Amino acid sequence: MSDQIIQLVESANLNVTGDISELISSTKFNDVVPVDKKNVTEESELQEFLTALTLVMSDDKSSFFSKDVTSRIKLKIDELVDAQINEIIQNKDFKYLESIWLSLRDIFHEAADEKDIEICLLELTKEELLDDFELNSADFTGSNLFKRIYRDEYDQYGGEPYPNLVSKISET
Repeated sequence: MSDQIIQLVESANLNVTGDISELISSTKFNDVVPVDKKNVTEESELQEFLTALTLVMSDDKSSFFSKDVTSRIKLKIDELVDAQINEIIQNKDFKYLESIWLSLRDIFHEAADEKDIEICLLELTKEELLDDFELNSADFTGSNLFKRIYRDEYDQYGGEPYPNLVSKISET
């Protein structure tokens, strides 16, 4: 894939002098915009984007840069950014993280006095929790979770007990 990108960059990096209309015709910018989205490939999208960048980065600053070309470049950049953002938003791991943060936000906003809220996050996987319970099945007071929640805070002079414990463990 990297060889293809290098070839496309080299093909878009044209050293054309003259006015902007010559530059547009030499890069075939008008021919690159696909009519049918089904026929669009990564190479054609990359070629179109690199062509637009070539137009923007050209040394010929004195010539007129048309509004149509500018708006098409902006549209292409917007499409690329939108596609990347959608890919991130649709990611399963991102959705899981988002649900955790939204749950914390709901807890925070539903509290009576938002100024006095302190949220402590304990990073713990389901596997670690199950291992901890299996190792200490006879006496749960010896588990690491019990030590962290009860003995280190509630049972300690000057400790701050947790008023709420919330878990987000999904079954997979």
